[in-house]
Amino acid sequence: MTPQEFDSKNFIPLNYYPWPAVTSKFIDRLGKEEWNYIDKDFTFVSEKTREKYKHIKLFDVLARMQGYLSWEQILPCTRFLFWQTFIDDQYDHDNIPKLERLRKRVVEVLQGDKVRSGEFGLLNQVALTRDEFKACTTPEWMERFIHDTSEYILYGVEEESLYRARNEEIPSIEKYALIRQYSIGMYPHYDFVELGVDFPLAAQVINHPVIQRIRMLAVQITIWQNDIHSLKKEMYNKNDNFNAVFVLQKIHQLSFEEAIQETMRIHDAQVAEMITLHKQLPDFGLGIEHQKNLSEWVTRLGAVIQGINTYYNIHPYRYTPDGHAWPEHRELNVRE
Repeated sequence: MTPQEFDSKNFIPLNYYPWPAVTSKFIDRLGKEEWNYIDKDFTFVSEKTREKYKHIKLFDVLARMQGYLSWEQILPCTRFLFWQTFIDDQYDHDNIPKLERLRKRVVEVLQGDKVRSGEFGLLNQVALTRDEFKACTTPEWMERFIHDTSEYILYGVEEESLYRARNEEIPSIEKYALIRQYSIGMYPHYDFVELGVDFPLAAQVINHPVIQRIRMLAVQITIWQNDIHSLKKEMYNKNDNFNAVFVLQKIHQLSFEEAIQETMRIHDAQVAEMITLHKQLPDFGLGIEHQKNLSEWVTRLGAVIQGINTYYNIHPYRYTPDGHAWPEHRELNVRE
């Protein structure tokens, strides 16, 4: 199968999932904000790269992921998604010392440090994200959000960069899933869901094995979803082997088509498990209203998954060879 023949919508079409599809009423306003901060704080990259980021409309996916949030809540979520995606696109092949310096500085700013004179504009957006979240969340929630953001880089981007540097080395699908569980960057986005139900999860709730499993399933479902939708882009680039389809193909000696089907089998099994656990939530003895809120929280995790898929289906440009914002210093190594 050639990249031209592959269409991810044949595998995960629009409205594939049983969860709500909700779009924020602030979607157009978010678009204007995004264009403004791209031009203001990302002048350290070329105009061509900035135009690519404008064209892929990351605000659109966030508006579909967090459609329940107020303006004050959704604006920092949109900022976060943009600079998180920028890190993923531009620095995922960098060496560990550079990534570790970036992680430490992002965490320091999120914890309250001021952006220093001469530091690149991305950190201005990190600081604004911090200030806007602090205005509408609790200290406990902020601590968890910062922890999840740190682990996104430490256990995700950094670990993935090691395999990208050794392009021919392929991990087992089990280890791949563990690395991608962090590098997909979804744990912070599921923290955001709590804002919309005015329901920061208490420690006794979030630490329960069933709740932890639901969070992990919601994250891992987006791994397989992303790997299907990004496959066309990665089929073009010899340096992009970190995709479940390529991992399964090599480790288990599958054909390309068989590897896609196995990726979908894993994906669908996890969707089914998440639905089952949603029906069997633990009772924390905190009352009927608490149980309703907890159930709604799980539904909205599903709405995030549905929203991402909607974006992939209607705005596929991000995962095309011409649309993706490849780092300009890195040559595209086209597959034969």
